[in-house]
Parts: sequence; structure tokens; C-alpha cells
Amino acid sequence: MRFMLAAALIMLAGEAAAQRANAPTVSARPATTDALTNTTRPDADLGTADTRDADAALSTARTRSLERDARRAAAAGFSTRDVLRAYERDTRGNWLRRREIVVTAADSGAFAAAEALGLVEQRRNSLTTIGVDVVTYAAPDGANLRAAVRALRRAHPHAAIDYNYIFEPQGDGAVMPESALVAPRPLVGAATVAIIDGPIDQHAGAFATVEFTSQRFVRGPPAPSAHGDAVAAILARTIAASELRIIAADVIAAGPIESAAVDDIARGLDWAAGQGGGVINVSLTGPPSQTLAVIVHALSLRGCLVVAAAGNAGPRAAAPFPAALPQAIGVTAVDARGRIWRRATRGDHVDFAALGVNVEIDRDARVTGTSYATPLVSGLLARMLPGPDPALAAAAQSRLAERARDLGAPGRDPVYGLGLLSLQ
Repeated sequence: MRFMLAAALIMLAGEAAAQRANAPTVSARPATTDALTNTTRPDADLGTADTRDADAALSTARTRSLERDARRAAAAGFSTRDVLRAYERDTRGNWLRRREIVVTAADSGAFAAAEALGLVEQRRNSLTTIGVDVVTYAAPDGANLRAAVRALRRAHPHAAIDYNYIFEPQGDGAVMPESALVAPRPLVGAATVAIIDGPIDQHAGAFATVEFTSQRFVRGPPAPSAHGDAVAAILARTIAASELRIIAADVIAAGPIESAAVDDIARGLDWAAGQGGGVINVSLTGPPSQTLAVIVHALSLRGCLVVAAAGNAGPRAAAPFPAALPQAIGVTAVDARGRIWRRATRGDHVDFAALGVNVEIDRDARVTGTSYATPLVSGLLARMLPGPDPALAAAAQSRLAERARDLGAPGRDPVYGLGLLSLQ
């Protein structure tokens, strides 16, 4: 039974059109959205540009991205050499854990094939809620990582095979003082929200009456990140803290780039659903991932809603995962006057807009980014979805769409999605 269910889910990852037609979504996204196709075509994440102009643009973008990441690493006390020792890039410029491949499957065939190629098993995890195994392999120095991924995808098309990409928080960071206060007039009523993010200081003032269920999914010391604190604090200002339960999965690792790897995110998502998280907040973004496509689809079949940041890479950037997945709810950021944030990524993956510019965490702390727009939407949904339930999840999405205030072009648009959500 486990094999049949998981194999069916992995096969569905290659059938994007069918998923958009049948899976519970906020509303039908335009037909041009085909996020899953990009994850299942064998060389989608390894491709090369078609023209010299595209090659030049890609090279420029990669250079700028490397410079940006080097600056951020330096600010955290790391050198560019530290970055390149821990990570490498694919041909599209996406960062991944150096020399690592992730294989997600329900049977042993794909795993045996990986070992036959000389890949060395690093970590093996059974996702008990979904019913698949996720194994992380390392390629020996000198081995052709790209060729290994190609060979595995050709031989095992029903397995999800990825580089171990990293996903980054979509906020400008925040330091939450101990005096953080819960805002007046939050929503009343019990709610449970899972947060897939970094460490949360559960002793901070904003969380004095919040119930926590938490687990770490990364090795080594906790990341010196306040991103998870800020996301949780906004949620505690949306739902009355005394009635809020947070299921906190710590997936952000300490290192030169503040980020979470695909294999750790997969474990966090599976665990959160198993703990009763019907609404799962993911304020992280990254490149197309077969593994996340399989898992988010499986969660949607269980009646979970994944609320994801729309991205901070700019209006013309590609739609990031997991927000680009048709089962996810993508949230963009606006300011207090309803104006779109200049760095918010636009596209068919945007379902709703919420306040994400100069969001008050405390009298002395404000944050900006699509990361900080997602918790409000998660809180609104959690009031209507106390735990995984397919019927309630579909109803909650419909009610949320009715609540949204249309902004921009009439109807759904790539800037605001279905419109603005707020507590009013």
C-alpha cells in the first residue's frame, strides 16, 4: 500500500495539467502556469540558455548574485571561499549543498542505482506521514554531478531526483526585543499553524501564552537568525496569542548563506503535517524541486494548505518554489496603502497580497519582505482549518478568496493575485 500510494504521488508530479484541474487550489491559475513541468523534465534545472543574449544575461545575473551572497557572508563573518566550500551552483546559478543529490522514492530501485553510480549515502529519512523515503547522497570529488542526475532521472522517471538546493528566507531580517507586544484586536478563536523556518525564541515576550510544538531538522548549532522569530511574532499579532498553537520546524542551518536545504525542508513538512498542521507557513524560496512538488501535492491530498512567500527577487524574476506549485498559496507584499513592494516577484503564482512592508514587530522593530506577508494569510486560514481536512481546506480557500479586496487590474492579476487580505 505504501509503495502504491507513494509511487502514484511521484507519477503525479509529472502531470501538472491534471493537478491544476483536480487538486484543491485557491482558484484556477492561468493555463500558462506550468511549474511542475519544469521539475520533471530531465534537464530542466541543468539547462543552458538558447541564445547568446540569454547566456550573457544569465552570466550577469549569476555574477551579481554571487557578489550579493559574498557580501552577506562577509557580514556574517564568512569569506567567499567559505561560501564555495559549502555550496556550488547549477548552470542556472541556483545554489545547492556542495556535491549533494536528493532522491525521493517509495522503493529501493532508485537508491540502488544511485549507489551503483558511486554516490555515497549521507542521510536517509523516512517521511512517515507521506510514505516515501528521502535519501541524500554525496558525489565524490571529480564525479560529474550533472551526469549522475541525468542518468538517475532517465533510469527512474517515477522517482524525484534533485540537487540538494538551498532555500532562503524572504525578509530583510529582524531583531525582536524581549519587550515585543501582541497587537490590539487580533483574531479571536483557537488556531494551529505550522512554521517551516529558522529557530524561534519561545521565551520572547510575544510568545508568553503561545503553545509550541517544535523540532530541529538541521545538524550543528542553531542558525543566528531572527527570521523565524519575526514570522512567528506576526502570526501572534494575527491570532490572539493565548489561543495560538505553533508547530515549529527549524530547518535553517548555520553557515555562510542563511538557508534551508531541500532534504531538511522535506522532513519538516512531513513532520508538521503529522503533528496536525493543517496550515503550513513557508517563508522560504528556491528553485524548482521535484521533491517539494511531490510533498506539497501529497500534503494537499491530506487537506493541508501550504502558504508560501511569493519571493523578493524582483518583479521579473521567475516564480520561486514552493509558491509556484499549483497547490501552494502564494503571498506577495504590499505597504500600508496597498502599494506593491518594489522587490516583490510577480506572476501567476501570486494568489493574495498582504501587508509586508514596514510590518511592526515591536515599537522599535519593523521588517519588510514577502516572508512577513505570509503569516497573516496563514492566520486567517488557520481560523477556518483546525487540522488537515480536504473538504475544510477547499472551503477555507473559497472563503478567503471572497474576503480579498481587489487591487490593480480588475479580477485576478499577476501583481496582487485575487487581492488584498487584512484583519479588517
